Amino acid sequence: MTDDQSRRRFLSRRAIALAGVMALAGCTSGGNGNGGGDDGPTPSDEPTATATDSGGSNADHTVVVGPAGSLVFDPAELAVAPGDTVQFSWESNFHTVTVESAPSASDWTGTGEETQDAGYTHTHTFEVTGTYDYYCNPHRGSGMVGSITVGDADGGSGDSGGGDDPY
Repeated sequence: MTDDQSRRRFLSRRAIALAGVMALAGCTSGGNGNGGGDDGPTPSDEPTATATDSGGSNADHTVVVGPAGSLVFDPAELAVAPGDTVQFSWESNFHTVTVESAPSASDWTGTGEETQDAGYTHTHTFEVTGTYDYYCNPHRGSGMVGSITVGDADGGSGDSGGGDDPY
């Protein structure tokens, strides 16, 4: 009977330890929606951003945020005309579009510091000419930065075609 009691005590302790590990793993997960609960993106929580789930039907340009899980914006550099609308579309989790610099007359605030997940979109119509530099707050050190040039900021032709950009 002592062997049976020892075995039960051993199994009971293992079950408790396993439950503790599972609880700890749940607390430290990235909140990507795979661990239960409703942790999905909620664009309505961003009161000042022009966030939408519409799929960008009105966007003139699209910047993909974290394509295929990579730590980049695609394209990283974009030239647009004044009045063009750009949609930022999340393809992976835990990213921001945080404004580093923008023309002083601009009203663009990006998405702020709160991270968003796959499926989230943020659109903005760029009216003020100049250069807008932005980054992903958690991944800036990994080089996740981008830039939008509105209008003819460098004195060039103002072509926003993208094509054979030397960058």
